[in-house]
Order: sequence, then structure tokens, then C-alpha cells
Amino acid sequence: MAGGKRIGASSDAGDEVRALRSYDPGAPSESEMQVVSGTDAAAGRIYRSQMQTAGLAFFADFSRHLREIQSDCEASAAMIEEMHALDDEIASALRHMEVPVDAPASSEASESSSTGGGKTSW
Repeated sequence: MAGGKRIGASSDAGDEVRALRSYDPGAPSESEMQVVSGTDAAAGRIYRSQMQTAGLAFFADFSRHLREIQSDCEASAAMIEEMHALDDEIASALRHMEVPVDAPASSEASESSSTGGGKTSW
């Protein structure tokens, strides 16, 4: 699963999420609007190109992480199925196990044991 990576939030993850949640770049200023108003469109083209490049990089990174998570989920699901199968096997073995109930149970340990020393078994 994820090459042994720890899954969890880092200690500063909450701060990062709150900062991202409250991020507000605001509307462009009047001077920024004039820069892309047609008199100098180069800045607008550069901005668009950089945003497109960043967006594609983000999408590729997100897709890679999503594939890793989905792979981990598939492995986890397979392990859970194996555990359920083992549980079923154990339950079946226990259901077919014969336990003698004709002899009364005793709280006294028997006098003999495999080592011959005292009351060690009931």
C-alpha cells in the first residue's frame, strides 16, 4: 500500500487547508486590467500560458495520486475479502468441532500431567 508511506495529515495540514480555504486573490486592479486591455496583451498571454501549464501539471499530479489511492483501495479490499474468507473458514471449523459434553466439568486440576508434576491441567 503506497510503498509503505504513512497515510495521515501532517501537523500543519489544518493551517494549510484553512489558508487555502480563505484564499481570495480579489478582482484585478485597474492597472492590471489596462495591461491586458489590448494595449499590451503579452502579459495576458503569459498569464494564460502559465495558468494552463500549472493546471495541466496539477491535473497530472492529482491523477497520479488518485491512481495510487485507488490501487491501495483495491489492495485493501482484497485483504478484507481474505480476512472474511478466513473468518468463514474458522467459523466452519468451529461448527464442525466436537466438544465432549457428557463428562461433568471440574474446577479441580488433575493430579497427572505430561511432566508428572502436580495439578497443571483441568
